[in-house]
Amino acid sequence: MRVAVTGASGYLGRNFMSMYMGSCDFVALTRNASSAGLMEGVEYRESDYSEESLKEVLSGCDAVVHLAYAMATKENEQAGMEAYRSSMEVTERVFETALSLGIKNMVFASSRLVYPSRSEEPFTEDSPLDPGTSYGKSKVMMEQLCEELNQKGARIKALRFGQIIGADMKVRGMFQIFMEKAANNEPLTLIGSDVRDYIYVKDACGAIMAALQHPEASGIFNISMGRGTDNRAMAEGIISEIGSSSEILISETGNTKTPDRIVLDTRKAQKQLSFSCEYDTINKIVRDVSAC
Repeated sequence: MRVAVTGASGYLGRNFMSMYMGSCDFVALTRNASSAGLMEGVEYRESDYSEESLKEVLSGCDAVVHLAYAMATKENEQAGMEAYRSSMEVTERVFETALSLGIKNMVFASSRLVYPSRSEEPFTEDSPLDPGTSYGKSKVMMEQLCEELNQKGARIKALRFGQIIGADMKVRGMFQIFMEKAANNEPLTLIGSDVRDYIYVKDACGAIMAALQHPEASGIFNISMGRGTDNRAMAEGIISEIGSSSEILISETGNTKTPDRIVLDTRKAQKQLSFSCEYDTINKIVRDVSAC
């Protein structure tokens, strides 16, 4: 299977191609092949993401994995929806052009951030949406586009990923910071008590492949461990797995807002895509990261 990948130089894109090199022939779309951090065994095709260019670079491909998208940074959120306008336009052109070429099997990276920030029950794919960020709102709009194209014959799988964690991430979130501090036996400071549903990058890649291997499937799928992990559980799991002597401290100036609680119901993906996480606890993730 020849798979076109957008966002191929990003964290998820590089991990996906690295994991499945040899299982697929990858065509990486990039605006500048000379600065893409080329991976051996991957065919790089330059594109300005215009319709004309996309028709050329997607020619001969069997499937599309669309990962390219502006990140939900503080700066982008301050700019509002305009910060994501280009990503939305590119998403529309990629999918519509692919469909015009007869490519129906496609995957779109959506996000847990399409949901409200809190629910006592796990969110299903049919739960009401109420994104609290411009990033989340833009993802909802792109999911709607996917559904419209599916009505026209496409088979787009929109994967609502939980918070992706793993080794060597450029964006240093709580997992990365705690791992680094625990390795040096430094205190881990808890700020707030949010509950999040994480997914290890290897499992996220596995979900993309599972979606591709179900070419007739379409629609929206929650992709995560399917369980909530609060900040203390994250810290305790890291400390226990790497044998750290780090203390756990509670920030006296911690977040006073109502804690977020976002947990995803993943039964649809298990049933329709035959996917479930191999690394379904923080401990398993830390163990694998430490072994790398």
